Amino acid sequence: MQPDQFLQMARFPQPWKERDLQEYIAQRLKQHGYSVALEVPIDSNRGRIDIVAKSQHDVNLIEVKKRLNSIADVRAAIAQAQYYQSCYLAEYGKRPSASVIALGPDSSERMSEIDRGIYQAEKIALNQGQPFDVDVIFANEDDMFLPQRYVPPTILKASSRVLLRAALALLKWLFKALWESIRSGKPSYSTVASRSSFQARLGAVVRERFRPSHPDFSEVIMLLLVIFISVFLLSYLLTQFFFK
Repeated sequence: MQPDQFLQMARFPQPWKERDLQEYIAQRLKQHGYSVALEVPIDSNRGRIDIVAKSQHDVNLIEVKKRLNSIADVRAAIAQAQYYQSCYLAEYGKRPSASVIALGPDSSERMSEIDRGIYQAEKIALNQGQPFDVDVIFANEDDMFLPQRYVPPTILKASSRVLLRAALALLKWLFKALWESIRSGKPSYSTVASRSSFQARLGAVVRERFRPSHPDFSEVIMLLLVIFISVFLLSYLLTQFFFK
């Protein structure tokens, strides 16, 4: 998901601040069962951890940034998270996990640059004999932090295909039933009995409307038009809303 789309769907204020993203992330962590604290002092109040998220088995120190747009941004954010780790280890005797969470860049070129920055930071840590356990997470790309009403395009496309096939199958069956009724002039009860109860009831109603003794076809035609227009509009709205 593009950062601008993420901000719009998550209903961030405009202009938005880093604190808005911090509170949004904290809320989503709470929904996933974490105990969350914001702006936690560390190192005798010399620093403050943006978010401390605790689960039953883990403590995660989170540094929140608005955007990571360059290698320098990545290095600075990772260094800050590692500083939190070392302070927490000194105070509590346990090394926590750490994360940097931000919105990703708008272009694939900048994303490649950020990937290089993460690789370089990991390489430097390994050369110095230090553990590197800082996760860099982009909120607009991680399923945990995506807005709740967002549906991944792959799932939505698959669902749309299933819906379209079902609608086409229904229309095909309706037209076939209507054609058989017009030709025969009466319902075929043996055919109706072999179908499901829903199809049987619907087929009986359609055939009844198309018997020669019932020449008014307007209601059935309107029903078909409503079904067709509804399927078309639904497909159009889904396409326009999610695949822009």
